[in-house]
This record gives sequence, structure tokens and C-alpha cells, in this order.
Amino acid sequence: MNFMQLRTATLSDAKAIAHLHAENWRLAYRGLLQDAYLDHEIHAERLASWEERFHQPAANQYIVVAEENGVLCGFACAFANEDPQWGHYLDNLHVAADSKGQNLGGKLMADVAVWSRSQNASQGLYLWVLEANHAAIRFYQRMGGVAADTELWEPPGGGKVPTLRYVWPELSQLGSK
Repeated sequence: MNFMQLRTATLSDAKAIAHLHAENWRLAYRGLLQDAYLDHEIHAERLASWEERFHQPAANQYIVVAEENGVLCGFACAFANEDPQWGHYLDNLHVAADSKGQNLGGKLMADVAVWSRSQNASQGLYLWVLEANHAAIRFYQRMGGVAADTELWEPPGGGKVPTLRYVWPELSQLGSK
């Protein structure tokens, strides 16, 4: 029997989170990020980034993981009250390739919305997504997100990539747990 569980992440999750983050980037961002970075540097760079987030967490940071039978299959990382105009910032939302299509992303976003409401219910939620990441954009649109503006991102490994800010002005748009 499969059992899906959401829980607050701990330091012991850093390696699995970094691995899932790196693998998702390798799959989704090929041709957008530098091949040398994706082929040789991404795992070490993502692990260092996540270990830093756990060892020196921002006061407004929240990381939730989704597990099925003890195996990490998704995670989200958000920062409360990050922007005076846009509100809470969803910095990462990743679901393992073999767990997609089960509304896990929706469950993670709903969990972040509940946490965000507990931090400041009057703020909305926003995130940045690569313009070329059409699958993620379709998902965010299904979740009620609206594109608000654009920016160039300078990713690890170099280059510049166009991104879109997606916003949810009302946290209630994202449902409840």
C-alpha cells in the first residue's frame, strides 16, 4: 500500500532534496543552462546550496517534503513576506519525474499556502519560472497563477535565462490541506 506523507524537512533531507533538485534541472533545463554545469557541477553545487539552507536557515524559510513509503518524491521551499508587493516567495517546487501526474505539486503548493497564511494571511504568493519551462507554466496556470512580469536570471554555471513571475494575489486560490 502506498502512503504519501508531507512533513517539514530536516537537515537529514538535504542530500535527497539536492539530488531531486539537480535531476529535475538536468531534465527540464537542458539547452537552457550550460551543459558543463548540468553534466559536471550541478550535484555538488545544489548539495552545497541546500546544506547552507539547512545549516543557516533564514528566519522566514519553510521547507516541506513529500515522501511515499519513506522515499522523497517532492519538496517545496518558501520564504514568508519576501516582497512588499508580491508577498510570500515560493523559491522551489519539485516533484520527481516518476511521481508526476498525481497532484503532488498541488498538494505541496496547498501546504505552502497554509503555512504562508499562518505567517501573514494578507500577502499573496509568487514564484519565478523559466519562460521555456512550458510544463511548469501549464501547471501554474492550472493552479490559478497569473504571469505578472519578466526578468533575466543568471543561473549557476553562467548565462542569462528569461523568467516569468507567476502570482497568486490571494492565498485562498491555492486551496487548503
